[in-house]
Amino acid sequence: MPAGTTDPGVLAWLLAALAAGLAGTVAVFLLRRSGRAKAWDATAARLAVATRTTAGTRLRQVLADRTPAGWERSWPPLRTVLIGLAAQWGELARHPADRRRQARAATTAELLDELIAAVDAESEALLSGRDRPLLRPRATSVLAALDAELTGARWR
Repeated sequence: MPAGTTDPGVLAWLLAALAAGLAGTVAVFLLRRSGRAKAWDATAARLAVATRTTAGTRLRQVLADRTPAGWERSWPPLRTVLIGLAAQWGELARHPADRRRQARAATTAELLDELIAAVDAESEALLSGRDRPLLRPRATSVLAALDAELTGARWR
């Protein structure tokens, strides 16, 4: 073989090794992405259960209370829990597996913030003796939107 020429067998092996390396890199990337999506989904599922329990059960009990004393006793601790859930959804939105998941987490965090503001307004009305029922539709509509978000109705 003349100097400066390459054996076709060596070139074939070199190309095969390069292709295998590229395929391995792509496989590792896809596996990491899949693992990240699974971890994100598990965290979102856990948060969804906690959010549904808090907003769907505990908040409805607070909203049913018509006494200022009961409201003062039950709303502040629940408000703290809702703020914590909104922060966790916001943190999940900052570390998304993809854009769809990011949007879902961000929307849930925003709805929780909106819900807190709606119930705060109702709380202020009750504690100051104003007409609270006029404010109820806002909290009810945000609760419905939150429920739809958590059940995935928007993502099917």
